[in-house]
Amino acid sequence: MRCRVYAHAGRWSAVETIAEGAARAYPENQRFYTHWAWALHRQGHTAEALATVSSVAARFPKSGAIAYAMACLHGALGQVPEAKGWLALAFERATDSDKMKLRALDQPELFFLWDTANAEPGSDDDDNDE
Repeated sequence: MRCRVYAHAGRWSAVETIAEGAARAYPENQRFYTHWAWALHRQGHTAEALATVSSVAARFPKSGAIAYAMACLHGALGQVPEAKGWLALAFERATDSDKMKLRALDQPELFFLWDTANAEPGSDDDDNDE
């Protein structure tokens, strides 16, 4: 709960400290790893954030949140194929995939996906050529 409160306040250093400690104390809870990774990312340490969540991804093979974080962090680093693969996994694993898909549309780290989709031949932008 504290992680969310501090995250909403933009206090990423506090989120990092709390989530890292909680992840070490409760390694079976994937949420602490995702909070920790997002805190690192928001502070400009995206590669470290990706390493953090990557280190536990295999331990949580059913987690949509871990897969979503992996997709976003790969996207933030410009690793497009990896981001697409993890996002597909996130949608498969999500308990509410429609909600996750809507979230992904507004996720800045994934904007490149929508720009790429709109630039491809046959996209909706081509409908004006008739």
